[in-house]
Amino acid sequence: MCDIDVGAGELQTAFSHFGNHIRRLAPKTDQTCDRCKCLDILYAIECGLKALILIRNRKKNTSLLHKSLRSHKLDLLLNECGLTSFQLVSSIQINNNPARNESIPCHKFHEALRYGAKIPEKELKRLNENIDKLYKQVEVELKGR
Repeated sequence: MCDIDVGAGELQTAFSHFGNHIRRLAPKTDQTCDRCKCLDILYAIECGLKALILIRNRKKNTSLLHKSLRSHKLDLLLNECGLTSFQLVSSIQINNNPARNESIPCHKFHEALRYGAKIPEKELKRLNENIDKLYKQVEVELKGR
């Protein structure tokens, strides 16, 4: 949930700042950097999608968005932006519990990354590739505004 209200300009700036940080991490290849890059991409995408929603709906700031759009639910944000053709990874497997694997839905990816969930390398790579494509699509959409 968004605790502060910001406008499209601030969200676009955040999108750019996260993007710049991602580019600095790009040459690094260890799993810690992959997790950081993934988390930054998720936050950048969230900011970019919310900026697009504000711009397209001519809203001054995020306080005017419906509660569901003030969340981390990228699938809802994508739908609201009309980017329904993009197939976001719906879940990832983590193995924090040795007795069973858990499936984490897309709106909780940032928590899994931030709190150190044990994400198999294959899953992390799959998520990274998927959201990297989405980041580029959001970047194109924002440049078209």
